[in-house]
Amino acid sequence: MTALIRLARPEDADAVFALAVELATTAVPERTAFDRSWRTVLGDPEQLLLVAEVAGSDHEVPVEGQVEGQAEGQAEVEPQPGDGSARVVGYLHGMLHPAFHANGPIGWVEEVCVTGARRGGGIGRALMARFETLAGSRDVAYVAVATRRADAFYRALGYEESARYFRKLTGVRIRS
Repeated sequence: MTALIRLARPEDADAVFALAVELATTAVPERTAFDRSWRTVLGDPEQLLLVAEVAGSDHEVPVEGQVEGQAEGQAEVEPQPGDGSARVVGYLHGMLHPAFHANGPIGWVEEVCVTGARRGGGIGRALMARFETLAGSRDVAYVAVATRRADAFYRALGYEESARYFRKLTGVRIRS
């Protein structure tokens, strides 16, 4: 089973929201806030929202992802959007932004989530590869991501630890 990696469409909102709920460990995702962010992200060319779509049951194990619209890396089996069997099982939200220190833009991966039943089968890797390709086509200096649960995953993709990440919560509803 393969995953089709493509840009998100408006009709993917429900599936991505469900995955965001699965991903969140600190904040409690709220649908109205999600919907506002969804519209902003889809309308901003500097933000990339990718989804992984598969066909078949969750008992099948996915393999390396197929990238929509690219001849290289095309997989043998492709989900058929609109036939009722294809569904979103992962997403990546990233952005491109200028950075003075990098002499050009950098790619930042904000969120990556693959539903639990599909983890370990190459979908996360395919999402990252597609983001790297799209970011590279925009001449980014590098791609960065912050993580606290997926160090091994990013190291396996060739990422190296580069900095510490700090945060300060300012009004977000926290899980209890």
